[in-house]
Amino acid sequence: MENHLSGTLALALLTLFFARLAGISALIASIRARLIVGKRAPQEPGTRDIKWPSVCVVVPSFNEEKVVAATLRSLLKTHYPRLEILVIDDGSSDRTSDIVGAIAADHGRVGLVALHQNVGKARALNAGVRAARSECIVTVDADTVVAPDFLHRIVTPIVLGHADAVAGNVKVGNRQCLKCAFQSLEYTCTLSTSRTFQSCCDAITTLPGVGSAFRKTALIAAGGFTPRTRAEDTDLSFELARSRFRRVYQPLAVAYTEAPITWRSLLRQRVRWIYGNMQCAALHLGQLRSCNAMSLLGLPQFIFENFLAVPLKFLFIVFPFFFIRDAIFSRLLLLYGACITLDWIGVALIYWHEKERKIEILYVPLKWCIWPVFMMAPYLVALWHFVWRRGVSWNKLERSAQVARKAGSLTAPRGLDADETRQIRSRRSIPGRRPGNG
Repeated sequence: MENHLSGTLALALLTLFFARLAGISALIASIRARLIVGKRAPQEPGTRDIKWPSVCVVVPSFNEEKVVAATLRSLLKTHYPRLEILVIDDGSSDRTSDIVGAIAADHGRVGLVALHQNVGKARALNAGVRAARSECIVTVDADTVVAPDFLHRIVTPIVLGHADAVAGNVKVGNRQCLKCAFQSLEYTCTLSTSRTFQSCCDAITTLPGVGSAFRKTALIAAGGFTPRTRAEDTDLSFELARSRFRRVYQPLAVAYTEAPITWRSLLRQRVRWIYGNMQCAALHLGQLRSCNAMSLLGLPQFIFENFLAVPLKFLFIVFPFFFIRDAIFSRLLLLYGACITLDWIGVALIYWHEKERKIEILYVPLKWCIWPVFMMAPYLVALWHFVWRRGVSWNKLERSAQVARKAGSLTAPRGLDADETRQIRSRRSIPGRRPGNG
């Protein structure tokens, strides 16, 4: 009986290994295709004659005195022609309002909406949407610094009539410690690659609140942001899909966010993320009855990632130790090495394509061993709260202001691609909503 159980476990583990190898190989193939086919066109200067839509950047803030000034400075440096910036002070008890008020006195584009009490991020965002006078809404977190061409890039798909909502490319701006390097690898390789694939299939599950753009009419028609989950951006993304609004990913619209710098703050953030995603999966489970890209691809992938992927990756690390005295252990080590090597190649290709710091590639083996073990803790906490229907508090992170201090060195200005410029010039009005395939 014991030998039979051992054999079953070994077979399950080998299946898991080969599935992981197949998945990584498919990822590398897709990355190579993206590198070969998706080469950027030569740049062309001179885009002043383009008629850009009016944009309102909504920045929800709660006790953000350390970082909000750097965020506003980065937004003002975009030199977007028709821009308003609304900071929603969500009942802060620090100097957030004073700092924003001082900047607004010097820059007419900046406005402040002060709420008398803390109402939560979703309601604060809705207050900004109601106060906005622009055609497009862009959401940016108060700890985020954007690239100089961020606003032009992120509204381009809306201008071209290709989308009603656009997800930006979020990167980690503070990478001074091992934890931040792990998060940078996750943002650059996992989240960005996943959104690229989902965008091609019209199945984006999360338009990150840290940096996304919306046609205002689409945002309002989908019901805006709701406080019913701890993942209001994901909830809105599913509502946009339900209403058949088109959602795309714009990898050239880069925003740098501040990642947690301690294991405790990282744990609290991931508990909120996983719990909020579990809420969204349960809330939108009915979409599986539809026959579209979101129901056939987006939602099943979303459910797998939030309910099954974390324990499977944990077992992938732990299982070999059950066979340490078995002859199969040497084969498992070879397969494990093959998985890491292939993953290393995939990460290297992505980092080369994204022009990221190559030093982070060296952390891949460490991340393979440490990250799945760590992620089991927030997963189990979130699952326990979800099953027993116990709420999870927001657990606001303490700001280190590392991104704010190095804001000027994060990015360099870039021009628009020539093909984008030509397409935009051919359109002189903002197209109305058209049903997508979602």
